[in-house]
Amino acid sequence: MPAARTRSWRPFALLDVRRQKVEHSDFVSRFNALSTPKEVLQMAEPLGAEITAQLLFAAQPDVNLLGSCLGHHHAFFKKLVQEYAVCFDFADMEVVTALRHYLWRFRLPGESAQIERILEAFARAFFRAKPPSENPFCGWYTRQPTGERCCIQCGATEEKARGDKDWLKECQGCQCVTFCHPCRKRLRAAHGHAIGGTVGYGRACVAARRERGLLKDGILSYAGPIGGNKFVVSVEEEHENLKWERVSPFRSEDSVMVLCYSIIMLTTNLHSDKVKQKMKKHEFIAQNKGINDKENFPGDFLSDIYDDIAARELEVMKS
Repeated sequence: MPAARTRSWRPFALLDVRRQKVEHSDFVSRFNALSTPKEVLQMAEPLGAEITAQLLFAAQPDVNLLGSCLGHHHAFFKKLVQEYAVCFDFADMEVVTALRHYLWRFRLPGESAQIERILEAFARAFFRAKPPSENPFCGWYTRQPTGERCCIQCGATEEKARGDKDWLKECQGCQCVTFCHPCRKRLRAAHGHAIGGTVGYGRACVAARRERGLLKDGILSYAGPIGGNKFVVSVEEEHENLKWERVSPFRSEDSVMVLCYSIIMLTTNLHSDKVKQKMKKHEFIAQNKGINDKENFPGDFLSDIYDDIAARELEVMKS
């Protein structure tokens, strides 16, 4: 009897799956036949925001109408854009790559309030997919911006030195990263680099990467005379499972959102023919000073973003 009951149940289950597929396909077809968010609301609200978001994500809806719905001020669409953003898998993506995937699925509306709602949803989904590390300074190795001598932490250039030759100093361990006088006085700002006799900790120096790329809890040991010309860098414990880890530097959803705005402005600045004076890398770093919950992003993190956008425009779906 149990076997017969199982056989009698399965056809109904298969019919239910097929019916759902037809209904889902029909939903997207009806969505594309509409012209305003108000019409979409009447059709989608009975389904709920979560189901509607999944259906739109899995299909190819009209990009103009989808963008208008995701940025709309109605409570249902505010919920919809949040549910739509979590459909993406951002776990293995850097922020620029994630933003490219997100913005390419629909046409970004022109109104600032609509853009804000769309970026808020992205920031929340991205931050939840890549929460802060328990050791937030672990894993980012620092590189000096190519062709520019500036503080990797705050972006300050020699213009602020006022004739002080020692105002910008290079790390004595890797000899390729520069800090300004104020930043190198703070151990957390030094991030594992040896500057002017002070050894910071918590973030990997390039010199260690040259050694073997091994890391224990982001803490490196410097062996050598403080203030000497060179440092021998080693890790406290050497195991293959302690290789470098790229962790997310974001401390909050707000910091993701603010940086996304900055990235969009950067791509407009660098790739618009109307903008004659292009932003330099140290200016981009300085512009984003203190936006990570009143702290700075690692300079190499912002440097990578600048290089990425400079090489390829952050494209959005066009109607």
